[in-house]
Amino acid sequence: MSQRGAAKVLGINWVTFHLGCKAGVIDVPLKSAASTETLETEEKPLKATERSERNSKDLQTSMGRAAHDVIGRQLAAGGMLEEVKPHFDQAHKAVENGGVLTTLPCLLQEGLLSGVNENLKLSNGYYGVTSILNFLAFLSLARVRNPEALRYEAPGEWGIILGLDRCPEVKTLRRKLRYLSENQPAVKTWQTNLFQRWIKQTPDAAATLLVDGHSKVYTGRKGHLPKHDVSRAKLCLPATVGYWLNALGGSPLMCLRQALDPQMAAMIEQEIVPELKRNGKLGNPAPDWLQNQPLAPSITLIFDREGWSPQLFEQLAKVGIAVITWTKNRRSEDWPSNTFQEMEAPIYGPAETLSRKVWLAEQSLQLSPRLKVREIRKLTADGRQLSLVTTHPTLSLSKVAGAMLSRWSQENFFKSMRQEFNLDSLTTQRLEEIDPETQVVNPPVRQLKKEVKQTQHQLGQLRNRLAEPALSSKAQH
Repeated sequence: MSQRGAAKVLGINWVTFHLGCKAGVIDVPLKSAASTETLETEEKPLKATERSERNSKDLQTSMGRAAHDVIGRQLAAGGMLEEVKPHFDQAHKAVENGGVLTTLPCLLQEGLLSGVNENLKLSNGYYGVTSILNFLAFLSLARVRNPEALRYEAPGEWGIILGLDRCPEVKTLRRKLRYLSENQPAVKTWQTNLFQRWIKQTPDAAATLLVDGHSKVYTGRKGHLPKHDVSRAKLCLPATVGYWLNALGGSPLMCLRQALDPQMAAMIEQEIVPELKRNGKLGNPAPDWLQNQPLAPSITLIFDREGWSPQLFEQLAKVGIAVITWTKNRRSEDWPSNTFQEMEAPIYGPAETLSRKVWLAEQSLQLSPRLKVREIRKLTADGRQLSLVTTHPTLSLSKVAGAMLSRWSQENFFKSMRQEFNLDSLTTQRLEEIDPETQVVNPPVRQLKKEVKQTQHQLGQLRNRLAEPALSSKAQH
């Protein structure tokens, strides 16, 4: 009871009762449910710290800047602590980059920490897997472009965001990343689980996958990487290549990296198709519509001219995969303009689906004795006819064209990731050993094939020049 209420029950004056409590004659609890009219015994709220106050305290720590948890760090250094759990028990004002905490529910919903404890492991230390993954995600959202940029960040401020005393320094973060990446089977399992999770969230968009390669240019001097055509630089530069699988609309699903680039056609056949089988994206038995069976494919892949290969199209059709791609190395006459019809093609984006009016026409095309595909042409405003082919037997003409035009959502994803999240930077520049049994194209053979193609092209031009006088004279007669 309050002092006033107790005095009323006892039948004595409240001032007398209060003086007795103050003098110690009446024993009262240290914490009472006193009203606003009684003595203030309730616990005071925590006072929020200011930025200047935190900075001065961070500089006074004995184990390094902002390393306030001395006991926890000593236990971690002795291997007696698996990891320090994040905790928030203090109020702070004006925390730098504190807004990234508002994205934590979205990151958890996307599966950032899904299955982490079962797949990813770190040795005993102060920072655990949860703290490292959260820290990397927050760094990306705050546009801290690489671990070296942490040298210009306040470690104590990042520690408040992580629920720790401070964030890891550069060498610690790189050491943790190296330890995680060395366990390739565990990382692969975690990646597969995320892929399956995202596929289930968007089954319709994931029924059509965009495939494209992205080059990361290497500017170091430690190794000699093979050169790749980097379209954004319009040069051939030393680079590593990763092949991305994005859902229709541009949402990323998986990235497959190779120490040596086998080119897109080989990558699809040797890596992407087995990966889709492992994740249950291909039906069993797979429909083979080359046998004139009206069966829908299990999945549709969209890629650019780099993956053009009639042999690949036929192999994919046998396992239930349809393709949509631009034609390559084919010269044919323009189709009559009256064969084109105006249609509404759906353009898929990351947020919504829009429609666009395009002029389309379709004919069948025999690429091989067994492979017959649908050739679709788009008539542009300047009169050009852009040709694409598909092996999908039932997809409507407008949807095929819309899906191909939506491939720019993946290109926009690459552009945004390069500009905002530093996608082109290498996480590490350490050299890795390559399997000596790996088969690669012999550079002299590649050069000879290139010269053969150039000679064949020149020979064709000469034949055309020789045939022009004969054709013109024949037309005159």
